[in-house]
Amino acid sequence: MAVHDKEMALSVLAAAGVRVSETGQAPEGGLAWDHVMATAQHRVDREWDRITAVAEALFAAPDFTLTGAHAAQIAHITT
Repeated sequence: MAVHDKEMALSVLAAAGVRVSETGQAPEGGLAWDHVMATAQHRVDREWDRITAVAEALFAAPDFTLTGAHAAQIAHITT
């Protein structure tokens, strides 16, 4: 994971009130960074087919644009 991505993830978690330890054990009521990374990897693995389907459609679309509804349709997400 790039430094920027890690900083973004930590910022989003902090904004949600989640305390994260970047090294060592998780703080009381918080998460350890290795747990955050493992959870993220698991979710990406689980959704990889949807991610690639939307990416392929985006590359094939004129001006590299899709509506949210079209992306949801491609990813088989119902709202």
